[in-house]
Amino acid sequence: MSDDLEYSKVPLEKFEEAFAGLTEVSSAAIGAEVLSFSDQFFAPASDLIKPGPAQSLKGQFGPNGALYDGWETRRHNREFDWVIIRLGPPGSTLSAFDIDTTNFNGNEGPAAEVLGLFHPPSSTSPPPPYNSRPWIPLLPVLPLGPNQRHLFKLPAPSPTLTHVQLRMIPDGGIARFRAYGEVEPLWPESATEEGVDLASVFQGGKVVFTSDQHFGKGANLILPGRGVDMGDGWETRRSRISGHKDWVNIQLGAPGYLYYTEIDTAHFKGNFPASVTLHAIHSPSSPPTGPNVDADGWTEILGHSKVGPHAQHWFALGGHDKVWTHVRVTIYPDGGIKRVRLVGRRAQDVEGKSLQPLAVPFDQPTSPSQTATSTAVSIPTASPTSPTYLPALTLTLGAFAPYGHVLQSFEDASATPPSIKSTPANQGTATKYHRLAPVGHSFPEGVAAEHNLCLYKCAPVPLREGGEWGIRVLERHRFSAQMFSPLGGGSGRYAVVVALNGSDDKPDLSTLRVFIASSGQGISYSPGVWHHPMIALDQETDFTCLVYETGTALDCDEVFYDREVARFKVAPL
Repeated sequence: MSDDLEYSKVPLEKFEEAFAGLTEVSSAAIGAEVLSFSDQFFAPASDLIKPGPAQSLKGQFGPNGALYDGWETRRHNREFDWVIIRLGPPGSTLSAFDIDTTNFNGNEGPAAEVLGLFHPPSSTSPPPPYNSRPWIPLLPVLPLGPNQRHLFKLPAPSPTLTHVQLRMIPDGGIARFRAYGEVEPLWPESATEEGVDLASVFQGGKVVFTSDQHFGKGANLILPGRGVDMGDGWETRRSRISGHKDWVNIQLGAPGYLYYTEIDTAHFKGNFPASVTLHAIHSPSSPPTGPNVDADGWTEILGHSKVGPHAQHWFALGGHDKVWTHVRVTIYPDGGIKRVRLVGRRAQDVEGKSLQPLAVPFDQPTSPSQTATSTAVSIPTASPTSPTYLPALTLTLGAFAPYGHVLQSFEDASATPPSIKSTPANQGTATKYHRLAPVGHSFPEGVAAEHNLCLYKCAPVPLREGGEWGIRVLERHRFSAQMFSPLGGGSGRYAVVVALNGSDDKPDLSTLRVFIASSGQGISYSPGVWHHPMIALDQETDFTCLVYETGTALDCDEVFYDREVARFKVAPL
């Protein structure tokens, strides 16, 4: 092969700088696969693309000899050994390589060469043989040393490729082979209507900054699937300082509108974060990377939201009427997350179109939205056995903002949103949170309205098998906000069902949302917001309520449906 190919050798201490912004497209974690090889007598070729560093197996033996975490072939090859790898994305341009001989000392491959190929992803035939003409050289034959990483960078990106071939000359062992480059995104035709994960590595998303990645790389957050263990997620050091936080900055594959996020803590069972926030920014160039989001132009799109162990969490996002280029995911105080999905639409796909906001997904089929047309409403029943299923979202300030306000305290000053003023109180033994929700009314002039501070004693609703509850009634208070706050604490959760008013002055069921509130959270419905009567879940719960009332029909409007317009499921405690 050509010996005049241009490349530069990168010192290991310059890895982060030289490889910044590039994606490891040859990793099994992104879907890459070893298709064929010349030999793997001592150790399998598939180890080359395993995520994570090679592990030492010193002193362990199998039927063929000493065990190694890597690819090792027989001795005495007269030419070279080879392996063909299909890259994870359907098309990538390559810019850099890491040929790693860790733990191979005395049996390392003395030299290596790298070639590339574009083979149409739609083709049903296998790629051409290793020694055929379509393969193009990427790196010339280069010497390798024992037990070390060898980093190489090209002066310019390669043509679009789907496969790479690693040649080991003449034989021996290589622990890992990593090819880095840029993913060429393929946008599905359904992306405009159904949305797409704009953070996904397959859509060109990148993790461009990580505050700490001691146990797991930030770039793992945007990989496909849910991974196999904690090693293929993002995990930070344990913090020992009050108010600590860690964060990653994700560059979207294209500028776009965001509607909901999935925060997945799969495999993180005792080391998941206490809570997360999301901020977004429109910054076509790289955004600020410092810890102070408030001073750097970021906009909060998800307030402090608790997450749990080994689970997928979906949150509706604020600011979906704005175009964003980057999202910052902040965890408090530390811990690990497996994946982050940021679902929305590319700005260029939305221009000039009138589209409904994307609904948060759920693991049940959904039917088209129905809109009420009268106080005693009859809803078409085209598919009565498949009602609309709504996800039960964690109640957060940002997600609930279109419908009202959330009343709650916060862990400490660093967790308090900048929009909420807090001050010390009671000689320093308390914290006071100011003006959490407006109190007032807008009854017509001349109508006497008085505030009514009352109490509701709510029995837990009888959920169906599987934790389901159906929605058949909604009410609103046109002229007054209405506040509810649980008393007594404990583990009593409650569900909050809300919808905005439609053009026909009835609930707009396309805006119907379900939130799960903790016993430490209160709510205040904005005037005119439709909502379900209180839904206590785990135990009998007392709620204090504050509302302005006149004692007339102006106080409350109700809509009853002759069948369930939606259902939701409640996860057990």
